Amino acid sequence: KDAMTFMRSAPIEKLKQIKDTVSIDALKAKTSAISAKALVVNTILLFGSPNRPLTPLSVITLSLLGSSLGFHSYLWFATVGYTVSLGLIAMAALISYNILSNEPIPKLSNLQTFMVLIWSIRLTAFLLYREYVAWPSLHAKTRRVDEESHDETKLGVWLTCA
Repeated sequence: KDAMTFMRSAPIEKLKQIKDTVSIDALKAKTSAISAKALVVNTILLFGSPNRPLTPLSVITLSLLGSSLGFHSYLWFATVGYTVSLGLIAMAALISYNILSNEPIPKLSNLQTFMVLIWSIRLTAFLLYREYVAWPSLHAKTRRVDEESHDETKLGVWLTCA
């Protein structure tokens, strides 16, 4: 019985020691030091290796990140979020296979991936221009749909569209 009590209290004592040695300000400073660039690079490094720098898990993560723009506007899950997701994946492929990998991919593959990145930037710009400048009535309709939608619905659409 004494051994069981010790085993249950040992993790709690260890947590109390850790809590006393780490300050909240240090944790806040460390957390705020993470940038978007570091987040993307760490995502690639976390799920990949020099022999296989881009894994399905990192591609899904980047796709979820890009399509999460749909939480701003419901229509963006399938439009702007889609194009940003493709751009992020293309950029990650260019970085991971040409900088982080031991063996770069062929030049034609690089060209095609770069063209997908350019296409996603162009299409994102077009979709944003269309909604805000060229077609204001679409923006008004989208705002009405956004006001009526619930977060649970958006979560389902986000996971489906990503």
